[in-house]
Amino acid sequence: MKIALTLLLISLASIQVKSQSSGWIPFEISKGQICLPVTVNGHQATGRLINYGTTRLDKDLIGMIGLDTAKPIDVQFGKLSLQKGLAVTFYRHVPATPPYDIFLGDEPFQQCIIDIDFPNKRIAFFRPDGFTPPEGAIALNFSMHGESRAIPLSVEGGTEMSYWVYLGDPAPISVYESWFKPRGMLQDRAASVRLGGGRRTPPEAIATVHEVRLAGQDFKEIPGVFPDDSVTGDHPAEVAGHIGLGFLSQTRVIFDYAHDRLYWVPAKPLKKAFPKDYTGLVLIKSQDDYVVKFVSPLSPAMKAGFKPGDTIIQINHQPVLAFQGIAWQSPAWSTVVDSKKGATYTFTLKDSSVLKLTTAEFF
Repeated sequence: MKIALTLLLISLASIQVKSQSSGWIPFEISKGQICLPVTVNGHQATGRLINYGTTRLDKDLIGMIGLDTAKPIDVQFGKLSLQKGLAVTFYRHVPATPPYDIFLGDEPFQQCIIDIDFPNKRIAFFRPDGFTPPEGAIALNFSMHGESRAIPLSVEGGTEMSYWVYLGDPAPISVYESWFKPRGMLQDRAASVRLGGGRRTPPEAIATVHEVRLAGQDFKEIPGVFPDDSVTGDHPAEVAGHIGLGFLSQTRVIFDYAHDRLYWVPAKPLKKAFPKDYTGLVLIKSQDDYVVKFVSPLSPAMKAGFKPGDTIIQINHQPVLAFQGIAWQSPAWSTVVDSKKGATYTFTLKDSSVLKLTTAEFF
């Protein structure tokens, strides 16, 4: 009897320990978004994780599993369920790319500590009272500015400033006009323009930030965005910009909202270089062809003679569909991959003209 009782207590204790963590869950980065499997009211779904905004649910999923939108939904990550149900606040009407069923906003971060191990493409969720940071993790204190959290970092040897932390922005770093303009950051370096990241975002200046110091580490030659105040809006004077997924994905990061900390686990070794756009060419799919959406000034695409509206029917004498996933398809660097400088591509246009583009740095 004592042995049976002991075994029962051990079993219950094991269940209790397991409930403190989701366990490791594999994730993918697709189109600049963290996509992971989740369970919504007992149904398997795909979630997009972003530490901003309110959790929103796909309209089609609501109808498919018969959710009562007047009641909170239950969300589970691996073996861990959120302790509080989430209210359904938005129905997505336009299909997203990549497709996902639930847009996971601030609520999971408020209820859990979230460990994102980018090098190994895995993520884990913990109860705030059931987490121990890994050895070597550097704790950075979050400061709250408006509705967003920021961490301190230094750009090109300047004064340490607050930078908001946004998983939802695929660009590595954005430096706001109120900070870069008085310092003349764009005056003495190669710069260009990219297509804005959102539907209402105008084209934005891009240039390379030569150095960022964060958590005692120096990061070199980071592709940066320099949005004007019409995009960034009002923000405290101490907030100089924000870092996004392109920067955070260099290592393992742990969001601990419960204790207002971000843990930075230094990668060894650091990645050799940040992914960068070497074409200045943004394409959108149109049936089996591509149409030129945007051409960055002074870029290899502009030098090759591309113009918005050009229709591309072949790349390197092959159908364009064979080239899905190449960096030039991506506004806002959301699918930029490591590509080699000096590569030449031949583009055949619908009017039978042929353009040759050689990849190169242009900002």
